[in-house]
Amino acid sequence: MRRSLVLLFSFVVGCFACDRAGGDAPAHAAAPAPELAGGEVAAAAPTAVPAGSGEVAQAGSYADDRYPGLLFELLTPPEKTRFVGLGEAELCPCEGTVASLDACLQTETVCELALQVGALMMRMVKESSPDMEITDAAQRYVENARRVWEFDLTNVPWAGAETPRSTMIVFSDFECPHCRELAGVVDRLLAAHGDTLRVYYKQFPLPMHQHAPYAAVAALAAARQGQFKAYHDAIFEHQAALQASEDPTPLLVQLATDIGLNVDRFVQDANDPALQALVDRDRREGITADIMATPTIYVDGVKLLDAYSYEALEARIASASPPSN
Repeated sequence: MRRSLVLLFSFVVGCFACDRAGGDAPAHAAAPAPELAGGEVAAAAPTAVPAGSGEVAQAGSYADDRYPGLLFELLTPPEKTRFVGLGEAELCPCEGTVASLDACLQTETVCELALQVGALMMRMVKESSPDMEITDAAQRYVENARRVWEFDLTNVPWAGAETPRSTMIVFSDFECPHCRELAGVVDRLLAAHGDTLRVYYKQFPLPMHQHAPYAAVAALAAARQGQFKAYHDAIFEHQAALQASEDPTPLLVQLATDIGLNVDRFVQDANDPALQALVDRDRREGITADIMATPTIYVDGVKLLDAYSYEALEARIASASPPSN
């Protein structure tokens, strides 16, 4: 599971769950959402191991299975050499260790944060990004993963407790299959902790999903009639149809009809630029926080790095401390 997850994070223009937020801008009537900083492929960098990173191995001398949690075989021999050198020069972000990232990644017990940093660096090596850019991105990723974030929750739809002990913020994309799966997990969490947990739903449509921006705006239009959750669930139920459609508008309007919305008001709200502005705000916040995939979850402002199973999330919610006043 870990291995395939890291593969998706690193290389597939699809989902990790649903891949990083770079790439081509989504097709949308409004202005395209901003791209991730550093999203463009940089000029080719030298493949030699950086100075001071240890003995330089000959290209091709590193085994494909060097890192149990990464698909190292997807790198070319020169890329492997360069990645190892960068890893030897980078400190491992796992708690309680002073080893290099390279050393940590070679262990079976490597922490999730190190795996994600490694996957990020592998992708950037594959894109021929400069060494300094890779190092800066890795350090920023670690800092952002450990930071307690405060997001703008104005007009963000939510479900759960009126006076929560803990808050969960979910950045999601309506065309991402992993987001659809997570929606069911979140419903179970709300059923178990609905008196103490509040879940906020942030919009983070990815550029490779051309209909996701429309769906995000439509869901916020439904929220104006107090039916965000019902519409949210309906979109995920009909995700395959959304993905297959040439024009998502008829489906999105039909879903509004199906859940009993005032369709005229729904259409009017869906064309309100203020709702597109809310989607753009959420996406900008996600980009600032270095979100590279959907779904991404924050519990009480802290990004969750582990797999989003019900058991893992339930344990995290159950152990959450009441927010300070």
